[in-house]
Amino acid sequence: MTCISQDGKFSLGEHTLAVPMELYKLNRERLCKRLSEVVDKDAYVLLQGGSHISHYCTDVDYIFRQEPYFHWTFGVSEPDCYGLIQVSSGEAHLFFPRVEEAHTVWLGKPLSLDEYKCRYKVNYASYADTLGETLNALKPSLILTLYGKNTDSDMTCKEAHLKNRQVK
Repeated sequence: MTCISQDGKFSLGEHTLAVPMELYKLNRERLCKRLSEVVDKDAYVLLQGGSHISHYCTDVDYIFRQEPYFHWTFGVSEPDCYGLIQVSSGEAHLFFPRVEEAHTVWLGKPLSLDEYKCRYKVNYASYADTLGETLNALKPSLILTLYGKNTDSDMTCKEAHLKNRQVK
């Protein structure tokens, strides 16, 4: 498989800082190292990225900005994604939304799962609607999610959740 990943870097365009994807992998490794000291080896971290938001009742979206913790962990720029990391091994899974064929007229052809895997330097890439199946197959002893209040903004961090089911 050939990896076409914009030179393996996150960048917002010409004349902006290009951040190597290896930095996000290093962030995940550091996170797992700290967590492995206090949680079971079969624990997983589940994070939910930011979502696109429509401008009122139109089909126009606000400019998307990724959820900061998700970006720190994965470097992903697409909305509506999930990330899963096994604490003991550091293996990373990314889950991307399926793009309906009719939407490709406006959105363009989406990357393949292999292209996402290459771009973001993760072990696995799947569709978001398979996250529940993946969790059931992995049988985690503990699922760690991000939840808490930011003391600067007084805003509460949104905890990852699956449709119709809160993940705890």
